Amino acid sequence: MVLSVQVTLPTAGTYLIFSRLRADFNTATYAASPIITAKLARVNNTPADLVSPASTPIQVQMALPVVTVSNDTIPIIVLPFFAYTTTTTGDEIQLQASMTPVPDNNPTGVVNANDGEIVALKLF
Repeated sequence: MVLSVQVTLPTAGTYLIFSRLRADFNTATYAASPIITAKLARVNNTPADLVSPASTPIQVQMALPVVTVSNDTIPIIVLPFFAYTTTTTGDEIQLQASMTPVPDNNPTGVVNANDGEIVALKLF
């Protein structure tokens, strides 16, 4: 599963960034607990994972219970909001998600990232 929701910051400055992710099991089966990871990354102008002012990655990992053939929505993941400062124009910020391991019944069982959102409010 990969999600690619993106926002482009039109001008240099400091932005307050909020993001969330919703994913669904679609007949996926897991013998071991799967882990979903969601993170924010800049995908242009020197691509890199985004970090907070304390230099910790802006990401969330959630361990899920063992799944036996389920069609269900994973709890919504809300990433920590933070101030992001850029000195360039056109930074592209992307919400990326992955799940490990792949479902035991892959390719018929899948996990879909069905909804994601990034909001960037320019502070100054």
